[in-house]
Amino acid sequence: MADQLLDAAGLRADDRPVREMSPAEQQMLALAVAMSTRPRLLLADEPTSQLDDADRDRLLDLLVEIADQQGTAVLLVTHDELVAARMQRSIHLRDGRIGEEATAAGRYAVIGADGSIPLPEALRAEWGSGRLVSIDAVAPGELRIRGAETGGDHD
Repeated sequence: MADQLLDAAGLRADDRPVREMSPAEQQMLALAVAMSTRPRLLLADEPTSQLDDADRDRLLDLLVEIADQQGTAVLLVTHDELVAARMQRSIHLRDGRIGEEATAAGRYAVIGADGSIPLPEALRAEWGSGRLVSIDAVAPGELRIRGAETGGDHD
């Protein structure tokens, strides 16, 4: 697998020191080294943050393909929604807690231990902290959340 990555990056016969390689080449090399031992788990912290779009996509293509071939679970940390979308499952943290989970089936809020439900970003931006809301059960398993119509603003 490491040879496959090195070939894809054009680095197999490259004997330059790492410091002379581009950021994309360094990331490809790091991925090849990490996957060479066929780990069951790979931890990757912002592996594409220094790459342009084309290099980001090429690295992710290889990472997903080789992790799948080897049966390696990948725990990847990113702030880039495009990178997160390439993974089978993503967990979105908000204020140090799990706020949402996304898979191919959709994006879902996660109910906290205290019963709280994080609002989607668009509603958080529109309503703001301290806003009064009305929550009604409209059918089994279905809720309706509405901003309360009040005489004053509680933001």
